[in-house]
Amino acid sequence: MTDDRQIRDDLSYVRGVVRRSERVDNPASIYFLWAAISFFGYAIIDFQPDKTGVYWAFAGPIGGFLSAVLGSRAARRLGQVSDRKGWVEALHWTGMMFAAFLLIPLVTTGRLATADIPRVILLILALTYWSAGLRDDRRFLPLGAVMAAMYLFTIYAARVPYLWTITAAVLAMSLAAAGILGAARGRRVAG
Repeated sequence: MTDDRQIRDDLSYVRGVVRRSERVDNPASIYFLWAAISFFGYAIIDFQPDKTGVYWAFAGPIGGFLSAVLGSRAARRLGQVSDRKGWVEALHWTGMMFAAFLLIPLVTTGRLATADIPRVILLILALTYWSAGLRDDRRFLPLGAVMAAMYLFTIYAARVPYLWTITAAVLAMSLAAAGILGAARGRRVAG
């Protein structure tokens, strides 16, 4: 009798570990990190547009590095130790960063106005977040949709005062909401 109960308990434990490890949810801290980085990175356009490129040149890679560290720690806590998965994630987000940097030749040759770079980057972000949502963490899907909506907002509401600060606030709130929902869900799954 005791053996049957022990086997059931062991199977229940293994089932729980497998269920948690199959879920690909990024830690809430990554969403909060990018909420802060994005808020300042887009709001700066309204107040000091000449500093925007410098901000993102540092904030983007530093945020990417911190995201990798936070994601790696969270994965290890869940028992997910796939080097392949880590490389796929790194290449996905690094590809997005390189796509943004590849806008520079369009600007230097006069084919893209400097003022349009943030819009095009929003479009790149929308696609990157959407594809990450299809591949892994479903919370990226609505974030990709929000970014696409904000891309359109910046085009069709271009004369709205503090356009980029509004965009920054919407992006930051969306990212923070995804983090809050993920943290709440993580507590439910763990408990």
